[in-house]
Amino acid sequence: MPKSDTINTIFRSTLARLKIHEPVWIGISERAKEGQFVHVDGSDCEIKKVDEDSSNPSLGSEQDCWALDPTSGKWSRSRCDNAKYFICRYF
Repeated sequence: MPKSDTINTIFRSTLARLKIHEPVWIGISERAKEGQFVHVDGSDCEIKKVDEDSSNPSLGSEQDCWALDPTSGKWSRSRCDNAKYFICRYF
């Protein structure tokens, strides 16, 4: 869960080191309310690195989960049931 710009950057560098170049789940969704970003632990999401092409609500309510694009550092919407690598937690 990227709770700061620093953690988002650490995630990107870790993914690059692991040679993962496709988007990964970051534990953020809008399932409860469109436009309200929430971490899997229930806390509000303070930062948003949203890719403008993915922020369009017309993409539908089925795309309520967010993934980090390791190349751009931006977040993109996706269906929550899509299979992707994921980042669980950062200490």
